[in-house]
Amino acid sequence: MAEQVIWSLTKRKSKTENIVPNPTLVEVHEWVQPSHCHHLQHDNNMLQHGQLLRWMDITACLSAERHAKHPCVTVSVDDISFDRTVSVGHVVILRAVVNRAFTSSLEVGLSVESEDPLTGKREHVCKAYSVFVAKPKDGSKVKLPPVALNSEEENREYLLAAERRRMRTTYAKDMQRVVKSLHLDDDEAANSPVAKKVKVSETQVHTINIVLPVHANHHGTTFGGQIMEWMTDVATISAMRLSRSLLVLEGIESVHFRGPSHVGERVSLSSSVNKVFSTKRFEVGVRVEGYAVGEEKRHINSAFFTFRPADTDCQLPELVTDTKTEAERAASAVARHCLWLDRKAIQYDERPVSLNSENAYQLILKNTTMVMTNFSITDWKLLQSYSGFKVFKHETTGNLVFRIHDTLEGVTAKEAFKVLTDHPNRMQWDCLCKNCRVFRHISPDDKVIHIVMRSPQAGEKARDFVLLCSQREPQEYSSYHKYYYVAFSSVLSTDLPPLTDYERSQVISSGYVMEDCGAEGERKCTLTYLHQINSTVMAFFAKDLVGFSALVEKVYMGLRRRLLEGK
Repeated sequence: MAEQVIWSLTKRKSKTENIVPNPTLVEVHEWVQPSHCHHLQHDNNMLQHGQLLRWMDITACLSAERHAKHPCVTVSVDDISFDRTVSVGHVVILRAVVNRAFTSSLEVGLSVESEDPLTGKREHVCKAYSVFVAKPKDGSKVKLPPVALNSEEENREYLLAAERRRMRTTYAKDMQRVVKSLHLDDDEAANSPVAKKVKVSETQVHTINIVLPVHANHHGTTFGGQIMEWMTDVATISAMRLSRSLLVLEGIESVHFRGPSHVGERVSLSSSVNKVFSTKRFEVGVRVEGYAVGEEKRHINSAFFTFRPADTDCQLPELVTDTKTEAERAASAVARHCLWLDRKAIQYDERPVSLNSENAYQLILKNTTMVMTNFSITDWKLLQSYSGFKVFKHETTGNLVFRIHDTLEGVTAKEAFKVLTDHPNRMQWDCLCKNCRVFRHISPDDKVIHIVMRSPQAGEKARDFVLLCSQREPQEYSSYHKYYYVAFSSVLSTDLPPLTDYERSQVISSGYVMEDCGAEGERKCTLTYLHQINSTVMAFFAKDLVGFSALVEKVYMGLRRRLLEGK
């Protein structure tokens, strides 16, 4: 019964008429040949990452142009982390789809798997997000049509594309703040003593390529995947000059293309090792410039590659900087590494992370992602049915999610959204809430709130929560469900340390999702409450999870009454 209720929600047709079902999916299969491989790897006959990047860019471009109906060029590629290498004889499966179209640009999501053709076993290699811009042949401006969305997964990626776009625009400022706050003496120079030293100048590589027709795309400009392949090659040479050992490429920092190069022009690539970290990883920076004969060089793009030795016992030499420029590059590398470690902690650790100006938008992305991921779950177990709403749970190993689903007559999604984002007046409907205040604004739609709740158990201290709150309204041309949603997750804040009067508790993820569901002009909406449960809030849910009415239902009934009666 529970599956039928939720499934009917996820399969509802788009409200936008005359939109063709999403045609942007492109799937490409490439058989890894010996010519595609480096033969000096931690395991012989492994696919070159430069070749993989070339295939990835081709696949993503095919998807972008399928939607835009115009030629498209690569603008940027977000960070890529490689989970594993691919062996010769295996099949690389690349799958690209347009997540969202903006005015003239669009985001393409790409997943890469490897398949052993003898066993059929598939393994995840990496995931990437690329941004393309449409370039009509006549040079005119273009406004791209919205993407037609046909599943909850596509809808989730559509919503999160806006969050990733916001992160891209703030990254440069975040980098500057981290560099200014660094004390290089505190940096990871606390390495264990090493016998060998290598100067930065000893790792430098300079090479020039002439752009031939085979290197160009159908616009006559150098193919973005070709540029990335050349960059990977020179980065690997620099890395080998430092380590003199077999290497693993762990990831690539986001690549931003500043401009094109054309057939007949020269492309100059320069690389060097920027920094060796105490984690036995090191960064190689690559700068790409283009020029025509007799003209000055122009900066095309830069990228940063993270390597580690394949042998975990390998001792990396100390990197010696001799110039101010080399020292500045080392400082920037430390800043990027700090941001990378922060992103990894945010991505994989359920514990609250300290909120700061550098990681705020990464935390916001995780906050919104988790609530919409939980909303997309379909296999729910029905716990209780009440007059007007139902209570469900979803349980897997190490994960328990609680859900209330309701249909409200006489209430619009926007009205429900307004009540749920009016934090100072939460006490009007939440019988457990003693106080709720906003104490930090990150953006107009993102803030940090402090909530004090009565304890679910008599005689205990009140609980308090420091929560990141992200509120989102639907975009006007959304072609799928027009969701309003509010997401919450715990963060740490130096401005509000734990107080002796309260027991500090944590929320992994919770939130509300609302959507109008009536006929045109009808005041009717669905409201879904979701909460991913951990030990600090289990007491609030304990009775609900075994099927008895308890505190959470009581709080929700207060919200329901407030929405239906305005009381």
